[in-house]
Amino acid sequence: MTRLVLAALLSIAVAFLLTAAEAAIWRMSRVRAHELLEEGMLGDLVLCPEVAERQAVTAGHSTEAEIELLTVHGILHLLGYDHAEPEEHKEMFGLQDELLAAWRAR
Repeated sequence: MTRLVLAALLSIAVAFLLTAAEAAIWRMSRVRAHELLEEGMLGDLVLCPEVAERQAVTAGHSTEAEIELLTVHGILHLLGYDHAEPEEHKEMFGLQDELLAAWRAR
């Protein structure tokens, strides 16, 4: 998969996920996330296609699926989600799975 195709996929994923993220904010208990969205800046999300490709092989799925997963995961971190504690892990990965399923079903 070329870098141009990966960049296009990432752009589409980010556009979709930012819309989903706005909806998710209303369900979350993080105080700063809605303030950051109102300011128009969440932070930076940087993905390396070569790393995504290696991780995809290890995980047993496509590079595209790995980039989707990394995008969702990264945006959730930007929104204030974490997975250091078991309850946080359950919440974050549950929402991650929900967003990925919605993206892939469209």
